[in-house]
Amino acid sequence: RAFGIVARTRPALILSFGGYSAFPVAVAGWLLGIPILTHEQTRVAGLTNKAIALFARRVAVSFPETLSQFPPHKTVYTGLPIRSELFVPPKEPSFPYEKAPLLFITGGATGAVSLNDYIYPLIPALVKTWMIIHQTGRFGVAQGRATRAGLSVKERSRYRVVAYITGPDYAWIMHHATLILGRSGANMVGEIAALGKVALFIPLPWSAGGEQDKNARYLALNGTSVVLDQQRSDAKRLAGAIDQIMKRYESYSSRAQQLSRSFPKDGAQRLAGEVARLLSKS
Repeated sequence: RAFGIVARTRPALILSFGGYSAFPVAVAGWLLGIPILTHEQTRVAGLTNKAIALFARRVAVSFPETLSQFPPHKTVYTGLPIRSELFVPPKEPSFPYEKAPLLFITGGATGAVSLNDYIYPLIPALVKTWMIIHQTGRFGVAQGRATRAGLSVKERSRYRVVAYITGPDYAWIMHHATLILGRSGANMVGEIAALGKVALFIPLPWSAGGEQDKNARYLALNGTSVVLDQQRSDAKRLAGAIDQIMKRYESYSSRAQQLSRSFPKDGAQRLAGEVARLLSKS
């Protein structure tokens, strides 16, 4: 089926970001003589991208240490493509908020049900200190709203529950968050690094090849974040980790800002440049 689709559409170039569904498309492109550019988002090369690299004319990576995991003659460091709107937040969000330290809790586009289960019991205590924006995902929003309903009227104004956040509001939240708590997919880690934010990561335990843990460790090794093992954690340990981060917050924040200055923010433009170069040669 992949061969049929590629044969009918005859793209000038195939740009892949890995994932098992990309492999048959890349093979079809190679058989049809179509140039392939694949991008590895994570620190450790995934199995699919290792295979696609055999057919690809160019391999782009998000982190310098990943260069050595692919053939050197075809591999280039572009950094991670980051949405440009992230760097131009609005002055104010579209929603009301309390002026307090902002804790942004996110499990990614679909939320994180098992992570949310640790968080809900902590909300009554956390709202005494924090303005909390909780992106629960569609599967967790009902329980989040139930948790909010159990708070006092005053406390409810400090706990905002949404299934998903995008666009200008997301940019505003990322810029104003004192602490970000969540999973550690490649995009989230890259955005946190680029903006110089402090984070508490609980990597998805069953991510392929443990890639989320490896992504999170990159920031932890740079002294900007803390990583907790979900399978060895509970609500009490999560609360303790937040407290420990805040006791040393200035140190974490200073290192996060330092990393931000060296983290490439033009990954999308660099990757587009590689696309243009390959097209000019085809």
